[in-house]
Amino acid sequence: MADLWKSGSIADVRESLRYLRQNRSRDSERVLKYGYPLIKKNSSSLENIELWEVYEQVYIAALDSHNNSIANELLDKIIRQHGAKSLRVMTLIGMRKEQQEEYEEAEKIYGQILAIDPTHQNAMKRQIAVRKEAGDLEGAIKLLNDYLKIFLGDTDAWLELADIFIGLQMYKNALPCYEEIILAHPQNHHIYSKYAEVLYSVGGYEAFKMARKNFAYSYELCEKGNHRALYGILMSSISIASTKQGKGEKDNETLFHWALDQLKEEYKREDPSKLKFLDAYVLQE
Repeated sequence: MADLWKSGSIADVRESLRYLRQNRSRDSERVLKYGYPLIKKNSSSLENIELWEVYEQVYIAALDSHNNSIANELLDKIIRQHGAKSLRVMTLIGMRKEQQEEYEEAEKIYGQILAIDPTHQNAMKRQIAVRKEAGDLEGAIKLLNDYLKIFLGDTDAWLELADIFIGLQMYKNALPCYEEIILAHPQNHHIYSKYAEVLYSVGGYEAFKMARKNFAYSYELCEKGNHRALYGILMSSISIASTKQGKGEKDNETLFHWALDQLKEEYKREDPSKLKFLDAYVLQE
């Protein structure tokens, strides 16, 4: 991707922009740097549908970059082309209001969209963003729950909800969010490690055991370089041993020493200077 941007050719810039759109990514700095000249000087090289997709993409990049002059210029052109009553254009106008911190105006616009189309996905997402930007996390949680009743499979929304709960130290509430994400991505070792970290934060013998189990499964899915899972096993094992139920548990002791040995072997191969950090990990019996 970086090489495609660097070439600067029209074909490569188009391909890079298309790649970002398909993967719902932004990369605002380079979209603005390469996309704006494309639509200013070479718009004739784009088919009509692609041209306005790029206009919207560069407009959002301008908002992200706080480049107000370009944002205003592109929004005016989009409105002239598609009209201010288009739901898609209304969403873009609402985003401009957000960027200007005119949150009430933005919410009013999104409310108008949802009055016409109650399941308009972008408007619902923007409402959630407004609540978060305004610091109303309780409102954001309610809107996310409403959104997920309709778009149950949106793992990004589940992750967003989990992050809010974690930020509020409502760890038990975050657990079902990660369980939904695991159902959608059962082979993603990062998700198991994150789920395990939340379990560890909940605390208590049963939660520590579940955390250890999920750290271990994360490592099973991806062994190479997965220090996060191994350290998670160590910390969970230490915490289990500190509880009344887990004190002296042989399986726990075995797993602790196994994880410690795995880390030692990996550090011997990668960076022996880090071996000294493992001395701090001692299982209290």
